[in-house]
Amino acid sequence: MSFEGQARDYTLKQLYERCRFTFQESELSPNTRKKIGLFSESLQDIWRYKNEVSRMEKEKDDKRNMVLMLGLIGIFTLFIIIGVFFFLIAVFYHVYSYSPTEKKYVNMKQALDDRTRIWYHNIELLSKEITDELTAVHQQKIKPTVTEIKIDYASILKLAQEKDQLKYLKCPNCGAPITPSPTGTTICKYCNKTIQTQNIIDELKQIIYPNQ
Repeated sequence: MSFEGQARDYTLKQLYERCRFTFQESELSPNTRKKIGLFSESLQDIWRYKNEVSRMEKEKDDKRNMVLMLGLIGIFTLFIIIGVFFFLIAVFYHVYSYSPTEKKYVNMKQALDDRTRIWYHNIELLSKEITDELTAVHQQKIKPTVTEIKIDYASILKLAQEKDQLKYLKCPNCGAPITPSPTGTTICKYCNKTIQTQNIIDELKQIIYPNQ
């Protein structure tokens, strides 16, 4: 069936549905049949527009997809170009900036290590040289000095009397109590042994200064 026939049949079908009964075109007046023809032609125009709209919609979708695809390709290509650009910058920076700096750093670190090692080696040599040049007087300066504290017999005897500690003094021979002689040498009246002054001083020091 032709396009025009399809349009006329569709127009009649719509009229049947709305009139709720079927009819023959021959039953209609010429004016009404003419209107049906005009409606059929108008429907053909509508269908043509519909087909054109469908075609344009498909074309629009195809072009939109093309835009998206080209956009994605462009973005991907842009990233590649930017990536290549920055990669080239990195290579350039490595060759002309980083490598010279790294080389300079390695050389300076090596020089620092060498100078430090030489300095400590030389300070050891200088220390040995100074040690060799020291005289006995200089050696005495670095040795600890021991001061001998001398306590005379009369002083410690007096101190023991003041502290009432002579009663603790005993004979180193028999252990009996003794009374020290003011002159120094003392004879134990129990064992008749002579006790030297230094022994009495040592004994009194232990009594008076028990923690020393």
